[in-house]
Amino acid sequence: WEGARGYLPPTGLFGPRARWRGGEFIAAFTTDGVELLSRSQHPGMQEAHPGVWQAVVPRSEVDEIFELELTARWHDQAVRVLDSDGSRVRLLLPDPDPATAAALGASEVSPGVWQVITDRSGLSEVTGVELQVS
Repeated sequence: WEGARGYLPPTGLFGPRARWRGGEFIAAFTTDGVELLSRSQHPGMQEAHPGVWQAVVPRSEVDEIFELELTARWHDQAVRVLDSDGSRVRLLLPDPDPATAAALGASEVSPGVWQVITDRSGLSEVTGVELQVS
């Protein structure tokens, strides 16, 4: 990744996930099947980076692929929860007014895409839906 300032481990609450060999993992589709990533060691996975384990398996070995859609309200704004460490959360503000987003401390990470890291305790109306991909 040109210009990257460092390595950021994959997030577990946004994007495809898969169930494989009794575990639940971050998933990505590849030409060889499904790449599975975990922040903890699991049988059949190799450490790809400190604190990140990986396996690439045929799609036929994966039990299920799905996405989690976690939503909430934060400062009266509808948000999507992208990641959490238990006490802090990374939030996506969908279609915010730029001035409001900036006043709330959000950063524009790409044109029109606003994110903020904040205390989990500031969330309300947290809901989650599991969307089946395959």
